[in-house]
Formats: sequence, structure tokens, C-alpha cells
Amino acid sequence: MPLDPEALLTIAVDLVTARPGGASEQSCWRTAMNRSYYACLLLLIKRIDQVNGTGTVPPYNTHHWVRSTLHDSKRTHLMNIKQKLCTLRLQREQADYVINRPDFVRGDMDEVLGRAQRLFAEVRDRVPDALLRGLPVK
Repeated sequence: MPLDPEALLTIAVDLVTARPGGASEQSCWRTAMNRSYYACLLLLIKRIDQVNGTGTVPPYNTHHWVRSTLHDSKRTHLMNIKQKLCTLRLQREQADYVINRPDFVRGDMDEVLGRAQRLFAEVRDRVPDALLRGLPVK
């Protein structure tokens, strides 16, 4: 069964308010930041593969491939999506790799989830197939 990007976004939202298994608020929020980024990335991969054929997006160096392909397309809308994805990725990296950073606050979570939900909706609803067709393949 394929991984559902929308399910990942739902999990991210749920983790902001629920603490499964007694997990700490910070660990849930950090995980939510991670899942929200991956929801958007996986939706982009799914859309690119649907339009250009399964396997268009390589299973290795995937993050870099998606970012550089969107950038190299020279299509303004896709370049803007790449920038939004990069912002989410930077926030994910803060959550995943910077262990001794100050605690996240609820406002941080609302910002990240809002950003991810907007990007997800944009990729799902406002990126026509024609814009993804014929992306420069590396």
C-alpha cells in the first residue's frame, strides 16, 4: 500500500494536540514538523510521477532531485513551490537535528502547520498537470 501524503499531514495536525503514549509535547511537535514537510514532499513526488511516469523521481537523492528539478524548470510557480518546500525543510531540520535548541512554542507549530497545509493545498489543487509535464530530468 503506497504511503498517503495526506495521511502524513493529518498525523502532523493530530500530533500538535495529542500526545500518543505519553510522549512529550516537544517530541510530538518536532515529529509534526517532520511529517508536515514529508507530506508536501511526497505529494510533489506523487504528482510528478503521475504526470511523467512512475519512477521519474529517483529513489535516491530524492530531496535534492525535487528541489533542483523545480528550480531548473524555470517555471515561476514551481520555483516558488521549491522555495516554500525549502522553508519547511529548514524547519524540519531544526526539529530533527538541533537537539539543544530552545523549546518550540505553539505559535511555531501553528506557523509550520499552516505553511505546510497551504503548500499541500497549492500542490494538490493549483498546480496543473501541464506545469509538471516534461520537467528537466537529471
